[in-house]
Amino acid sequence: MAVNQKSEIQLVRRGGNPKSQRFAVRVQPGGRRDAVVGVHGDLLKVTVTAPPEKGKANDAVCRLLAKEMGIRPSAVQVVRGHTSRRKEVAVDAPHAVVAAFLRRFAAEK
Repeated sequence: MAVNQKSEIQLVRRGGNPKSQRFAVRVQPGGRRDAVVGVHGDLLKVTVTAPPEKGKANDAVCRLLAKEMGIRPSAVQVVRGHTSRRKEVAVDAPHAVVAAFLRRFAAEK
């Protein structure tokens, strides 16, 4: 399946911390490298080398996203889809930081 680089990733508002920004991620565990590879529909697509067992891939996704945004790893957590490739992550960071990060990948061709 091709990665669509022109889609818009939507920030999701749900209960919980009102300062938390949420968005959907499609994860490919067991990949060759840890990287954000683009946009897949309305999801941010990431690949991690960690296997999909005992939360290792989820932890790797959180560390990767935190590194890419320049925030502490504990500020990113998987809040939905723990055992699925499609996940929802919550980021405890200002809206401007998260929106700029998402725009960076949505704008790539």
